Amino acid sequence: MDKETSITAIVAAEPVVSRRKLLLGLAAASASAAAVAAPGTAEPAVLENPELIRLGDMLHTVAAEHKATHDAYKATVKEWEGRWPLAPEALLYRRPWEHTANELTISRQPLIRPGEKDPFCVQTVKSLVFDIQQTERLLRGKTFDRQKKFRGSTREEWENSLEEDYERVALAREYEAECARLRAQSGIDQAKPGLEEARAKFAAVVKRILAEPEYSMAGVVIKAQAISVASAADAWMLFSTFESEDWGTRLARSVLHHAEARA
Repeated sequence: MDKETSITAIVAAEPVVSRRKLLLGLAAASASAAAVAAPGTAEPAVLENPELIRLGDMLHTVAAEHKATHDAYKATVKEWEGRWPLAPEALLYRRPWEHTANELTISRQPLIRPGEKDPFCVQTVKSLVFDIQQTERLLRGKTFDRQKKFRGSTREEWENSLEEDYERVALAREYEAECARLRAQSGIDQAKPGLEEARAKFAAVVKRILAEPEYSMAGVVIKAQAISVASAADAWMLFSTFESEDWGTRLARSVLHHAEARA
C-alpha cells in the first residue's frame, strides 16, 4: 500500500477524523512507504516530533481566540467611529513631521479627513497652556519693550495672540473631554489590551511551531499551516513573528529533504 492509499484508508475508516490522527497517519504512512520502497533496510519508522504535534493542535485554538477578540474590537470601533468628534478647526495646523500631534480616530490611528492626503495636527490643552504661560511671562517682563526688535511682534500683537490662545484652550478642553467620554463609554481602552494579549499568544504559538524540528512531511504540513493561518489572520504579525526569516524557502528545502529521504 503506497502513502496516498494509506492516508485515504485512514480517512475512510474514520469519517470524523481528527487533525492529530491525520497528521500522525501522514507521518506513519511516510515511514511505511519508505520501508516498502526499500525492504532490505532496517530503518525504524519515523514518527513526528510530539511537541510539534501538540503545538499544531493549539494553532487553530489560539487563531480562533485571536479572531474572536479581533472581531469584537473591530465591531466596537465600527459602532463608535461615527460618533467620534472632529477637532475644532481653530486647533488644527500642518506639520508633517510632528506625528505625535496627529488628529486620531477612536482606535488611535491617524485620522485623515475627506479630501485630505495626510492627517492634521491638533493643538492640545497641554501645549496651549504652555504657550499661554510663556506669553504671559513674556508680557510681564520688564525688558519687553527694549527687546521688541528681536521678538518681531508688538505688545498688542502678543496680547491678541494670548487672547486667541485662551479661546483655543477652552475649545481644546471641550474636545478632549468629549473624546475621553466616548472612549470610556465605548470601552475601547479596555478591549485593546485583550486584543494585544490574544495576538501575542497566537504569535508565540506560530513562532514555536516554526522553531521546532520536523521529523517527517507531517511536520512540514504543520509549519505550512502555521504560516498560512497567521498570514490570513494578521499580515503584520506574520512579518514581525518571522523576524525576516525566509520561511517559504526553508519549507521548500524541508519538503525536498523529506521527499529525497523517501525516494
